Amino acid sequence: MIQTIEAAIDDSGQVHFYQPLTIKGVHRALVTILDEPPAQYMEQVLPVVEPNDAEPKELFGLWRDYSETESVDGYVRNLRKGRF
Repeated sequence: MIQTIEAAIDDSGQVHFYQPLTIKGVHRALVTILDEPPAQYMEQVLPVVEPNDAEPKELFGLWRDYSETESVDGYVRNLRKGRF
């Protein structure tokens, strides 16, 4: 199922979602950068989760089955090795 999710991208390139994102598994995404600034102020967006926090692992359980993978980048690299 295709979903459209509104987000804001700050000056450093960090993506801030306005609503919680709940998906299972790894998905491809297309990002469209709009010309106009966000309608809402950045203080109203959800905080960025730092990659070293334990919370993403607890919330999404993505690494539960892949204990050898320490990061999303490592997980994606392992996926690409199997496909390409």
